[in-house]
Amino acid sequence: MQHLYESIGKIHKVHGLKGGLIVWLSAMEDVDFSGQRLFVYRQGTYVPYLVEEWGVQRGYGVLRLVGITTRTAANGLRGCEVFVTEELGAEDGAKKQDSLVGRLVEEVEKGLLGKVIGVHNRFMQPCIVVAYQEDELLIPLHRVFIEKISLAKIRVKLPHDYIATLLRS
Repeated sequence: MQHLYESIGKIHKVHGLKGGLIVWLSAMEDVDFSGQRLFVYRQGTYVPYLVEEWGVQRGYGVLRLVGITTRTAANGLRGCEVFVTEELGAEDGAKKQDSLVGRLVEEVEKGLLGKVIGVHNRFMQPCIVVAYQEDELLIPLHRVFIEKISLAKIRVKLPHDYIATLLRS
């Protein structure tokens, strides 16, 4: 089974005497990781940790990991990057596509387009349905259009006049 790892930030410093950590976040402030598994990249390996406590303050995460109970243990993680993961290949494709609903869609040149409100599988190529102004855009789930999919948003690069052409039809 393969995994797709996505960085959520970097461990900046120790917080308190019982192994708490401060993580500088990279745009994941609205996600609560309490009770979930995070991966700390140490010495070329993604090491899994269960999140015991999670909070966000002014752009950084404050967390406690199960098994990290001392300041000394927490100090060993300073400077390490923290990741979330998504399993690839073993899931049902429809379930994976449904997980895209609710993510923001950002176009490289035009900026924020809207939010994914559904996934259409009627065509040979599945498409995400994006609520755009007072209409809906269909964007194929294909590497030609999709630059990056993260937990919070989908970054797309659309051909010139793609949106205008879709809205005219």
